[in-house]
Amino acid sequence: MTTDAVDRLAAALRDLIAEAAAPPVPAAASPVTWRERVWTAHERTWMSTDDVAEACGRSRAFVHRRCRRGGDDAPLPYRLVDGQRVFEAGAVRDWLRTVLDQGEPDAATR
Repeated sequence: MTTDAVDRLAAALRDLIAEAAAPPVPAAASPVTWRERVWTAHERTWMSTDDVAEACGRSRAFVHRRCRRGGDDAPLPYRLVDGQRVFEAGAVRDWLRTVLDQGEPDAATR
C-alpha cells in the first residue's frame, strides 16, 4: 500500500470517527397543547379563552357560555383583566373534574 493510499484511508477514518462523535440531532418534539398542559401547568398560570377552548376541545362560544352564572351547570370561573376573561389553570382543572364527574352531556371532552 502506498503512502498516499494510507493517508487517504486515515483521513476517511478520521471523518467517520468525527461523524460518530457528533451529537445526534434531536427529533422535533411535538408541540404540547393546552389539552395536555392544563393538567400540568402551575395552578396560578393564566389562560386565555382560546387556551381554555383548546384544553376543552371546544369552541370559544362554548367557553363563553360556560362562564355564565345561574342554571344547574357549574359555571367556569374566570376574572376580568383589562376587559378580557382570564382563567387560572388550577380553577379550570377543578372545573373540568367537576364537569367530568357529573357526566354532563355538554361535558368538555365530547
